[in-house]
Amino acid sequence: MNTKFPTDNPQLTEVLNEVVDDLIDSCILDGIFAMHRAIKLDYLHVIAPEQANDGEFPDNGSLRLGVTSGRENAKAASCCRCVKCHSKVAATRFAPHLSNCMGLGRNSSRRANNFSYV
Repeated sequence: MNTKFPTDNPQLTEVLNEVVDDLIDSCILDGIFAMHRAIKLDYLHVIAPEQANDGEFPDNGSLRLGVTSGRENAKAASCCRCVKCHSKVAATRFAPHLSNCMGLGRNSSRRANNFSYV
């Protein structure tokens, strides 16, 4: 199954370069379009982590870790924001919260209909 392609053929090299360039462009544009859509539809805070400007990176470019060795970041990453009510919810509780927030189930639908989100 080892098939060798002639790499000295300039036409083949040009075609392969075009295919690779198209694949790279496609992957990059997918990410850019997803980010643009998230910004326009105002759900960027759900897919992008929050930026903290509290001096995490010193001037010399090295990462400064505290006594806990960066466990705060792991704890912060396990929280996400509800799309409907915009409250912070632990990642392990996000699915039950979302079902209650969207009004799935008998009691949840009553609660969701009686509660208005701002």
